Amino acid sequence: MMSFKKNVPSFERVCRVFIGACIACLGFLFAPTDLVMWIAIAVGCVLACTGVTGFCPMCFIAKRKID
Repeated sequence: MMSFKKNVPSFERVCRVFIGACIACLGFLFAPTDLVMWIAIAVGCVLACTGVTGFCPMCFIAKRKID
């Protein structure tokens, strides 16, 4: 069973939220097609959500822990 303990350090969380928001906004504004726009928005939202919650499922699978 997955435990939802924070596994993303504070500095990386801030970076994930900022970069996720940038990807979503840039995808919304400058994507050449609707499909690319929605993919960029989805990727940006997932990245921002992992930053806000402090939990990344891929880091959990890789057994990454905050020291």
